Amino acid sequence: MKKDFAVMTKVLLLFLSLIRGLIAVNTFCQCIGYEPLIINASDSQLSASSVYHSGHAAPFSKWTGLGWAPAWNNKKGSWIEVDLLENKLIGGIVTWGRGSNDNIEQWVNTFNVKYRVDGSNDWTNYTDSGGSLLTFIGNEKKYKPVVNDFAVSIVARYIRVYPLSWYNGPTMRWDLLGCAKYIQSYANRYHHQDTETCVVTSENCMHATNNRILLNYKGLVTQSNTTNLVLKGESVPCNNKSMTIGIEIGMIGCAAVYNMCKMNDVNGNGTCHVLCELKDWQVGRPFNLLLLITGDFDMELCAVETDLKPWKRGRNVIDSMTYWDSFLRKFAMND
Repeated sequence: MKKDFAVMTKVLLLFLSLIRGLIAVNTFCQCIGYEPLIINASDSQLSASSVYHSGHAAPFSKWTGLGWAPAWNNKKGSWIEVDLLENKLIGGIVTWGRGSNDNIEQWVNTFNVKYRVDGSNDWTNYTDSGGSLLTFIGNEKKYKPVVNDFAVSIVARYIRVYPLSWYNGPTMRWDLLGCAKYIQSYANRYHHQDTETCVVTSENCMHATNNRILLNYKGLVTQSNTTNLVLKGESVPCNNKSMTIGIEIGMIGCAAVYNMCKMNDVNGNGTCHVLCELKDWQVGRPFNLLLLITGDFDMELCAVETDLKPWKRGRNVIDSMTYWDSFLRKFAMND
C-alpha cells in the first residue's frame, strides 16, 4: 500500500432510511457511545393506550418502577410510547418484566416496535430484511434485562412498543439505547464539511475530489468478528480495483498494515456490499478502518449502512441488574 495512504486510519458512515426521504446522522459521524434514554425521561414524555391502575401507569415503565400494564380488558393492541422530544439515533431496546419483590411473575414474551420522526404523523413498522413486521423476543424472567439489537439503527422522536404475548399479564419495563457520543471522520478537513457537531439532519453526500473519496475513523468498536458495510451513492465503482476498504492490523515501521475487506453482492445500482473481518484480538477493542474510492469526477458517496455497534447482534440476556450497571458503563464509554 502506498505510504501516503498509510497514515490514514479508518472509516464508517451511518445511513438510516426513514419515512420521508433520507434522514441520517451527519454522514461523517459515527456513534461510539450509547446511553439509556427512558430512565431520564420526564413522566410527561411517557404515555400508553391504557393502564391497569395508577400504580402501573406509563411512568412506572422505567426499569426502577413496578412496570406498565394496560387495562386487563384492553390488552390486545395495547402500547406504550415515549416522546424523546427530538430525533435520536437508537441502536437497541431493553426490556424487563414486573419490578416488584413479591411472588407475582409477569413479563412480555414478544412485541413489535413502531416509530416516527419529528414532524411526521406516520408510524413506521420496524421490519426484518424482507420488509415484514419484526417480532422481537422479550423476557423469560421478570428481573433479567433482555437487550434486542436493532440490526439497522433507527432515527426517531417517538417510539411505541406493542406487546404480543406475555406470561400472566403484559407488565413490562423498558429502555432505549440512544447514541450519546460521536466521533467524526478525519477526512472532513479535506472536504470542507461542517465539523462543529454530529446532529440528526438531512443526508449530505460527499463528492469526489480529484476523482477520489477518502474517509477514515479511529477508535471503532464491535463485539463481533465481522462487520458488514453497505455503501450507497452515485457512480460508486463496486470493485476491488477501484475501492480499498481495510481494517488496520498493525504497523511496519511508520506504515500501517491493513486487512482488506471483501466486496460482496454487488447489484450495479450504486450500492456496494462489503464484508470486513476482524482478528480475534480486535473484537471488543478499538480498531481503525480506511475507505478509499477512486472513480469518475461525478462520483459521490451518500451513506454507508453498518451493523457496527458496541454490543453483540441479535438478542442478549443480561444475568442480573448488577451486570446491567456494568453494561451501561461499558457502552457509555465504549471501553
